[in-house]
Amino acid sequence: MLTYDTGEQTMSIYKALAQAKAKIKSPKKENKNPFYNSKYADLETFKEAVDPALTEFGLMIVSRVTPISVITSLVHIESEQAIDSEFPFAPNLDAQKRGSEITYGRRYSLQALLDLVAEDDDGNQAAGKTQPDKPAKFDPFQKHREAMAWIPKIKNLPNLREGWLTFQTYKESFEKAGKINLYNEVGEAFKKKETELGGTSE
Repeated sequence: MLTYDTGEQTMSIYKALAQAKAKIKSPKKENKNPFYNSKYADLETFKEAVDPALTEFGLMIVSRVTPISVITSLVHIESEQAIDSEFPFAPNLDAQKRGSEITYGRRYSLQALLDLVAEDDDGNQAAGKTQPDKPAKFDPFQKHREAMAWIPKIKNLPNLREGWLTFQTYKESFEKAGKINLYNEVGEAFKKKETELGGTSE
């Protein structure tokens, strides 16, 4: 959700934003999402693409976390004006899932604030898909095998957390198949791998 201040003083932030956007190039999709079998641009890639132009024109991105959402703001330093984008959290998330959602929310909000072409999940989100395409009959054992084979190969936390966010879209399918134990086993594997990579699952 974007919040705009349309006062006269705020026009300076829009002018600076327009100037910055003229110099921003679309982030490259360099990270692989194995569950969509596609590539996406992560938060770090977006920041690297936009920060130089924003800084040049006196703009900066700041984020803050509330109990119910992550709020990302585009701030014009000279006028002290800002445009906010709020990404609400899903309810009842544990610490590991919340951390992943914060990262995703910051990336999603950054795209919204700067009106960048959606690069995540190779357009799946922009196309209105909330979960990957699945065969007519969901196979919990196959999806479990795929995830358990993929997790040990991950070398960094952003990719691991992106994969976990995607895998969560299958939870309902595991429940309907009566195999929530397989879903939970993958969740534990994600937590273990996150700890190995220096993250926290507390």
